[in-house]
Amino acid sequence: MKKPTLFLICGLMAATATGQVKVKSESLPVHQSASASSAVVKTLKQGDEVVLDMSIAGADKAQWCMIREDNQADLLGYVPCNTLERSAPRPAYGAATKTGKQPVAAKAAPKAAPKGDWDPTQARTAGETRWLGYGTLIAETFKFTQEQKLQMGQLAIKNGMPACAQNSDSYFSKGVNPPDLTNTSPITPCHWYAQYYAEQVFALVTPEQKAARQASYNTFSKEVASNRRVIELRAQGK
Repeated sequence: MKKPTLFLICGLMAATATGQVKVKSESLPVHQSASASSAVVKTLKQGDEVVLDMSIAGADKAQWCMIREDNQADLLGYVPCNTLERSAPRPAYGAATKTGKQPVAAKAAPKAAPKGDWDPTQARTAGETRWLGYGTLIAETFKFTQEQKLQMGQLAIKNGMPACAQNSDSYFSKGVNPPDLTNTSPITPCHWYAQYYAEQVFALVTPEQKAARQASYNTFSKEVASNRRVIELRAQGK
């Protein structure tokens, strides 16, 4: 079966507070995507602690929480949010523990992010154009204010875009395309990071900006709704 082409366009997301949470259910399957029909990647037990990154509305309209294992940067999977409860506060990812040791980082952990007010609407490299392009298109279409652009910069750093851009640029500098540019490449953490980033940028559109460009807003809404499904299918190898 031919794999659907991946465009960096993303669905609307409902963000929630991040932090460490505990499993309430006696047995909790972790799904590959925000759907009970998707593959189970792991089963957690009651009392297990994981890190909640954000929540999204699944295809069934229920709230699904994106989780990862403690001290890991990679996404583990999705679980219904009502199966989790808030636990005690934890140090931020990468912070020193009580023993003074740094947590073990996953191989896909983001690299050091740029300091200060980074403007992701001014792509300077091919890698930045690759991973930030759709967010930039949203900003240009809806005439984002400087404040919104600053928020974009914060979101880009939060979602690991600098590291993804640097990784792609390491390939471009050798005169070859990075694996994530080909339609047959597997879904990578950076595809998900770009997904979350674009969803959050689209959520920055104000009611006034939406009303001024209703037709464009409707078009983006259809695009962002379809892209999450594309990524989920690609992640399942379809």
